[in-house]
Amino acid sequence: MDFNWIKKINKLYISLFITLFVFMSLKSWAMAACSIIELMFLFILCEKVAQHNKRLGYWLNVVLLFIFFAQVLVYYFTGEFISKLMLENVDMVSNLGDSLKRYVFAIVVLLLVLFMPLRGLEILREKGAFVQTLVLYIGSLLAANFYSPEMPTSPMRATTNLLTLYVKSVYTGQTLKETEKEQVLAYFHKEKIEGTNFKLSEQMPEKPNVILIFTEGLSSEVLDVYNNLGLNLTPNLNDLHARSVVFDNYYNHTAATFRALRGQLYSAYQYKGGFENMKGLGEMHLDSLRKLTETKVYSLIDILRREGYKSVVFNTEPSNMNFTEYLKTLGSDTVVCGDALGIRMRTDKEMYELMGDVLLENQKDSVPYFYIFYNVGTHHGFDSPDLKYGDASNWQLNKFHNYDNEFGKFFKRMEKENVFENTILVFTADHATYPEPDYKSAFDSEQEGFISKIPLFFYTKNCSHKIIDVKGRNSLDIAPTLLDVLGFEDSENYFVGSSLLSEGSDMSRVCAIGDHVFILEDGEIKRIKGKSEYRNIVMKNYAILLNE
Repeated sequence: MDFNWIKKINKLYISLFITLFVFMSLKSWAMAACSIIELMFLFILCEKVAQHNKRLGYWLNVVLLFIFFAQVLVYYFTGEFISKLMLENVDMVSNLGDSLKRYVFAIVVLLLVLFMPLRGLEILREKGAFVQTLVLYIGSLLAANFYSPEMPTSPMRATTNLLTLYVKSVYTGQTLKETEKEQVLAYFHKEKIEGTNFKLSEQMPEKPNVILIFTEGLSSEVLDVYNNLGLNLTPNLNDLHARSVVFDNYYNHTAATFRALRGQLYSAYQYKGGFENMKGLGEMHLDSLRKLTETKVYSLIDILRREGYKSVVFNTEPSNMNFTEYLKTLGSDTVVCGDALGIRMRTDKEMYELMGDVLLENQKDSVPYFYIFYNVGTHHGFDSPDLKYGDASNWQLNKFHNYDNEFGKFFKRMEKENVFENTILVFTADHATYPEPDYKSAFDSEQEGFISKIPLFFYTKNCSHKIIDVKGRNSLDIAPTLLDVLGFEDSENYFVGSSLLSEGSDMSRVCAIGDHVFILEDGEIKRIKGKSEYRNIVMKNYAILLNE
């Protein structure tokens, strides 16, 4: 049997095949063309180096190809190249769940390709090949920049953009002198909230208990009432929608979780994510997390404490020390981990059962409570460990269906115990669902970025169903809205947002993820580039809050 054909299969041909497969399968034609040219240039560059120093050429090829394919594979699985936001949340890689297996398999294949010999590439040795490919590569970069100045269209261009962003973050001073800080603090300071005397129910007590549920990564279009796909995926959330005051066309103001939870509780922008932005790629140190509590501004927790509320935050990931410490910096009276369950990550089933148990234990307490709940089971990459949807083949549908089921059991349990006679339930998300290809396919979604519509429901017993179109306002407004509903208008604050029941301000439509600032106009999410009044205000807020 003749096996000579094997000798013709080399690193270049395999690399070309993988690149074409990824971008053509995702129908990214421009990226396929740019990436192929870029790949050819990398190989010819390494071949030129190898002619003078074989070992150096080989290892240069390994390093460059690793960067190239790391970007390609991330794009294949997520629908975008490696971003600063991804690196800021690298400590959450364990949260990829069953999807982690796909990543591991892809990495193994990548390593096999990387360390193949750099040989049999006669095409790269032809006279003029380097110059011709260099000209073609420069031409493709110019065309790509003209075609998509904001969105990188090739792996190495994406890498260059990422490195530029990191260098910029190192030299971008966010720290203010004490005198400057006082001036900026005064800019955001307010003596009260613009109240509307809105009541969810006439039977609501003077100081009702509050349960605030932040669902991990939940875009509105996941719910049946919004997607119109006939899936019957979220019957319990559909029911909650039908019985609540609903704020429609409501968006998340930031991402991901580290920014989102604190940002909503403070009605503010947070520069840092889960990783230390100003110190490269390393995990945010615990002392940095602790310093976040040194801000002079008030959170929703602080204001409710002044009104006599005790606060509890439920921790779904006690084994994640960074996340656990982060939750402590939110300033609640207690962080509940559910020690009886061990130290591993909690499923949605376990967390809703735990919150129900703790809530019923404290129900007869004369002190009003403020419970903050965050789940992890709907995180990107997770499949449901419990209830499946249909034939169980779609992990996206599985996890959201299971979450709806566990929420439904919790809600019915609390309803049976008459909890909602003196309790307001606020249901929302920490941020939108990550728009990777599997998600977009499952929900026929056109969502492109990490800013999108998310649910916001206010419910209590005898609450009259009402839909309020907030026309593109965002989660900066959730804290002042809750205080408005509670009747605590005389609350000193430094909120950027305002009550959704009031007219509001332009900043309620301005979203920010680190260095990227967006505004919601006419139903579109538009990037704010260069200097602007809105970007100025965001940067001021960064400087006084949560970034030092």
